[in-house]
Amino acid sequence: MIESSTCEGKIIIKNINEKIKSLLINNIKNRGIKSFKNDPKNRIININEEKKEINILTSKNKLALKIAKKIKKSFKAKMKISYSDKDPLVRIHINLKTAK
Repeated sequence: MIESSTCEGKIIIKNINEKIKSLLINNIKNRGIKSFKNDPKNRIININEEKKEINILTSKNKLALKIAKKIKKSFKAKMKISYSDKDPLVRIHINLKTAK
C-alpha cells in the first residue's frame, strides 16, 4: 500500500504517440479517481512519464487490470499480463505501436 510504499500493480505502456499521450494520461487518472471513490484503498501511486513510455504503479492489482483493459479497448493495443509467484505484483505490458 501507499503507507508501506508497496504496490500490487505495475503497468508499462510503450510506443506512445505524442498526439494521444495527454488523452491516455487523462484516461488513466479518471479510472483511478473512479476506483478511489468506490474503495479508498484503490489508488494510483505513481505515474512516471518518459519520452515514449509511461509507467504506472497502483495499490491494487485489480485496479491495474481495470486500467490496462480500458487502455486496450480504447486504443486497440496489445497487452501482456505477467503474474508473480512470490508476491501479489502483476505486471502488465501494453504496446501501442500496434494500435490503429
